[in-house]
Amino acid sequence: MWWLAAALLLALLFYGLKKKDTCSQHLADAGRAAGARQWEIFDAKMSAARAAAARITDQKTRQEALADIEYLAAHGAYARNRIDDAIAHLALAIRGFEQLGGSERGLKLSAAHQLWGDLAFDSADFAAAESHFRSAALATEFSEQPERVLSSLKRLGDVLLAQQRYDDARAIIEKGIEYERRLLMKTMPRNAQDDSSVIAMAIPDLALARRDFASAERLYREKVEFFDPASTPPHESDLTRFQFHLATAQRELGRMQDALHTLHSAVEAAERDFGPEHPRAEHARRRLAETYLLAEGRR
Repeated sequence: MWWLAAALLLALLFYGLKKKDTCSQHLADAGRAAGARQWEIFDAKMSAARAAAARITDQKTRQEALADIEYLAAHGAYARNRIDDAIAHLALAIRGFEQLGGSERGLKLSAAHQLWGDLAFDSADFAAAESHFRSAALATEFSEQPERVLSSLKRLGDVLLAQQRYDDARAIIEKGIEYERRLLMKTMPRNAQDDSSVIAMAIPDLALARRDFASAERLYREKVEFFDPASTPPHESDLTRFQFHLATAQRELGRMQDALHTLHSAVEAAERDFGPEHPRAEHARRRLAETYLLAEGRR
């Protein structure tokens, strides 16, 4: 799920599930407010969390809380298109997470690098996006956090596909498919553990990376047509991801008007699900403008 790690409600994983202190509860409330785009409440809860963290007497606990605060603050800045602020918060969060021990270190570092990668990708800084998605994939072991590693590899593949680096993307996507199959095998009865029976979610991505644009167009179009926004929270939505890749396949097939139609829909979806100022909406508008220029050049 392309945007799952960027979900503002990921805060609820870090805060409020196991921890019951005041700082954690303020952060959980801030995560919910951010998910609802209630920014005044978000800012108030973040201020309250900082004040509560300052009162924590144990140094390690306080440092972890402050790093958690910076991470969630980065989400808030990213969602409001305050890119410089988001980067500053992420740098502080990563510095704090690097001091942690245990499994939480890798999980939180991976989440922070993935958010930075999302931010860079939406800003068309492909080099930074690639670097952070690679760091996210390496921050935790597949055996410990398989979904996190798969998500990072999928994002990395998206960055490579966006640059038409199809061979590089194929290697990453194939690795992700192998990991996905290994994960699925663990959930299947032994007598059903046949690789041929496992259909990986990344098969459309693999078709695109193989330059099988006709198959990729068909597979992505099916995903877009059957997507139900009513049953999928925006932060878990792959809709814009599918639309971006569908438009790429259509463009490669020379169907520029179809690509423009798809990207118009992507702009509408991003503005609806994330807000018109969100970097993802800006990303969609940029792709649409670039495709208009390509279409004009082919006339």
